[in-house]
Amino acid sequence: MDGAELNAGFAGRTVTGEYADGLAFTETYWRDGGISYEDGRQSDKGRWAIVGDQLCTFYQSMTGGCFRLRAMGSNCYQGYLAAHAPPQPDESVLAKHLVAQFWRAGSASTCPPPPSV
Repeated sequence: MDGAELNAGFAGRTVTGEYADGLAFTETYWRDGGISYEDGRQSDKGRWAIVGDQLCTFYQSMTGGCFRLRAMGSNCYQGYLAAHAPPQPDESVLAKHLVAQFWRAGSASTCPPPPSV
């Protein structure tokens, strides 16, 4: 996804998803650049930004990062650490480096079962 698609898809929205290890999370990307995060172990606030074609998260106490996202359907996204996923990676690279799969909260997920590594 490019920067314009990222902004249109996430500004002012809440997503729900799960990490590759199965941990569920919810994250809200506020229009003012703020971010709220919660999972079964912790919650945090911080800032988010789009840098080129990457979605970057910066938290007060958690480690954030920059991610490349790809849309996997009308309501499904997969996220990869930008450092491990060049702009046009092949499927074998993506399968090894999937961080999370998520969808817009309040709408049915169109995500496939998470890929096995």
